[in-house]
Amino acid sequence: MYISDTLSRAALKETYIPKYESDLSYHVNALYSNLAISEEYKNKILLATNSDSELQILKKYCQDGWPTSKNQVDPLLKSYWNIQAEIHVINNLLFKNDKLIIPKSMQNEMLRKIHEGHQGISKCLNLARNIIYWPNMSADIKNLVDQCLICAKFKPNNQPEPLQSYSVTSFPWQRVGIDLMHFNNNTYLVVTDYYSKFIELALLNNKYTAANIIIHLKSIFARHGVPVFLVSDGGPPFNSAEFKSFLYNWDIEHILTSPYHPKSNGQAESSVKIMKNMLKKCLESNKDPYMALLQYRNTPKANFPSPAQLLMSRNLRMHIPVINKKLKPKVVTFSEYKKGFEKDKAQSKHYYNRNKKPLPLLNPGNFVSFKKMPNSDWLPAVVKERLKCQRSYIIEDSKGNRYRRNRIHLRFQSNESCNKFDDVQSNGSPKAQSPVQRENNETRDRQMEENRDSLMDSLCKEQEYHKYVTKSGREVKLPKRIDL
Repeated sequence: MYISDTLSRAALKETYIPKYESDLSYHVNALYSNLAISEEYKNKILLATNSDSELQILKKYCQDGWPTSKNQVDPLLKSYWNIQAEIHVINNLLFKNDKLIIPKSMQNEMLRKIHEGHQGISKCLNLARNIIYWPNMSADIKNLVDQCLICAKFKPNNQPEPLQSYSVTSFPWQRVGIDLMHFNNNTYLVVTDYYSKFIELALLNNKYTAANIIIHLKSIFARHGVPVFLVSDGGPPFNSAEFKSFLYNWDIEHILTSPYHPKSNGQAESSVKIMKNMLKKCLESNKDPYMALLQYRNTPKANFPSPAQLLMSRNLRMHIPVINKKLKPKVVTFSEYKKGFEKDKAQSKHYYNRNKKPLPLLNPGNFVSFKKMPNSDWLPAVVKERLKCQRSYIIEDSKGNRYRRNRIHLRFQSNESCNKFDDVQSNGSPKAQSPVQRENNETRDRQMEENRDSLMDSLCKEQEYHKYVTKSGREVKLPKRIDL
């Protein structure tokens, strides 16, 4: 029995433990016991932690105290300096607050588990940051996701680039676009003039051979003259030796556009759309398609006179009553045409380029993913040549086949830290590389190092060329930085 003194009702017991100390002990033990892993795996982490020299030094710092200056800290542990107050040791395991610090020997295994569901960078980071920690973990996860061939294969399409228009043509029928149109079990040849938007339509009767197309082109060129440039997508039969021989003999320069990218030959594609719509409506209403084509050629555009007026300097007579004065020749001067062209071009760019950004230029030697077909998955390839139009490239796939593709169908692949994660993407266990594989990896890294500077220069030039304008019309100027 205890007798209390005059200032208290009962004396403290000799075995009394302060409440804050018991709460702390409970919290520490709960943190360790609540690790949702088996004892076997917990022992595996403990063994890896005890064999990690870096974490052993960190454990010593936590128990004996940190140096007074960051310069006195072991170089391997300087990344922990700013979070030293958050690190603690529980049963020989290291924690950053309530997140387990993973030893280096198990980091690749954790990376593989984090990206096992092939989620994107943000989701993988959100998953990992809440449960585990090691220095530069975020960068390792980003590199892993960037280098994941499965994720690269199923990435979404590139965003559309800003509009890139042809320069104004100097005279009618200078640049002509051609394309094939299939409608109602028939094939048509569509020929359109870039200057006047005048359309010629020829029925091929499903005989779209080079010889048949050449006959129709000769007939059209005999009426309007021989163009300087002929724009096509280069598909059959426009890529045949016979067609190339015809263009050479008639002194026509053939401009090829990127395959599976209709916008490259937008004028011809637009004409195909117009003609197909016209034939569809005439078929439905049982009207004469040639009269509809005549009306199209006689109809003025928004900022231009009619196609017939621009090409022939006169309007064409129709079955609609018109005075003779309207049919007399009237020349549209080039200055008038150019004014309308620039106005139309500026208006198109204003609406099309909203929320569009240019993709960085690629250089020979860059590693990319490409689409063999517009709806196919991404496949690995290497850039071999950048063509004169700046948005078309010659690439080579893993089988040595070469393709021409637009920049919209190419994705730049960064190869930094690729060697580090080659084993993570497969089974998580390191693989011994053969001398040939090692040499290929060294060559790849050397090429990336050589091309990185030129790629960034191209990106900067591309960004300088395109002006960014806010919705209110204010031009956003890039900041000028000091090059130290």
